[in-house]
Amino acid sequence: MEGSGRDFVGHVGGDDFVMIVDSARAHAIAEMIVKEFDQKIPRLYQDSDRQQGYIETADRQGALTRFPIMTITIAAITNQDGRFRHLGN
Repeated sequence: MEGSGRDFVGHVGGDDFVMIVDSARAHAIAEMIVKEFDQKIPRLYQDSDRQQGYIETADRQGALTRFPIMTITIAAITNQDGRFRHLGN
């Protein structure tokens, strides 16, 4: 599945992104992203790190810390049933 000329992908900051797509295609696009992420991300890790499920490296304060293998979470909202008014609603 490919995007359309009307889709928008933006970087909010850090590890947060936003994607605006037609609601009829949103679920299929999200599934495709998760599938590709899950297939490709393990290749970025050494075999030993994949087997143990984490990497061990210094955190921002310099302390040796275990960080799990990357995962992805996708949340979807729609204004299909009415006007989107506020993030909290």
